[in-house]
Amino acid sequence: MLINPLDNRSLYSWYDWGMNALQPYSDYCLTLSKRYKRIADTMDLPLNIPYLSQAQSEIIKVIMDSRIKFYRGLTGYFYVSHMLTNIYEKPQFGINEIKLDDEYYDIDEEIVDKKSFCNLIHFKKMKFNNDSLPKMLLVAPMSGHHATLLRDTVKALLPYSCYAHKLVV
Repeated sequence: MLINPLDNRSLYSWYDWGMNALQPYSDYCLTLSKRYKRIADTMDLPLNIPYLSQAQSEIIKVIMDSRIKFYRGLTGYFYVSHMLTNIYEKPQFGINEIKLDDEYYDIDEEIVDKKSFCNLIHFKKMKFNNDSLPKMLLVAPMSGHHATLLRDTVKALLPYSCYAHKLVV
């Protein structure tokens, strides 16, 4: 069987599977990050004891400094690992109404076409003749950003019959 190199729909399923498989690791990294932060903060406490002399404080500071840096480094490492492997909720457009010619119209997100990676959404104005408006297609850059980050642009284009794509994965 021949495989079309341009047909990469299965890659998105593999990506989704991989991210879901890494989710327990992500949660574990967040837990370790919090624990190591608590350890580093606790190790910092003896440096602030008021009844120690200046010389005693300096000795403790020299001993504890390298260990505190080590635990702070581990905290950062595990937190960044969590941020890279975490699955984030996809933001919603959250556009409910628009004002056109002193009238408010409710907005409904209608899915016009579904694909394996994204959906084509039409922002339909309820109780309004959408067929008479010019059509506008908004395509967000595919550099890992969601189309919902263009929320203000969508709001500005709502006087037209606005369509946008929304990532599924």
